[in-house]
Amino acid sequence: MPRTLKELHNEITERLSGVVESPRREAELLLIAYLKRDQLYFITHQETLIDDHDPRLLEWIERRERNEPLEYLTNRVSFYSREFYIDE
Repeated sequence: MPRTLKELHNEITERLSGVVESPRREAELLLIAYLKRDQLYFITHQETLIDDHDPRLLEWIERRERNEPLEYLTNRVSFYSREFYIDE
């Protein structure tokens, strides 16, 4: 069943708590990358319904819970305000 972006963000934050240093921020970055949107969209569309059963999203969450770097999941890294594509 689809959930709002806010609900999904809270759930991912909870799952990453105790695993990563900044679970709320990492959950936000993961969702921004998954949705292929920017931070403004994330902030202004908290009530948008999101398919929370997408295998790609579930895989990303599970991999992050196993401490795989977020940058490997999203294939993006920021450096001095510039975005770069990376792979393993």
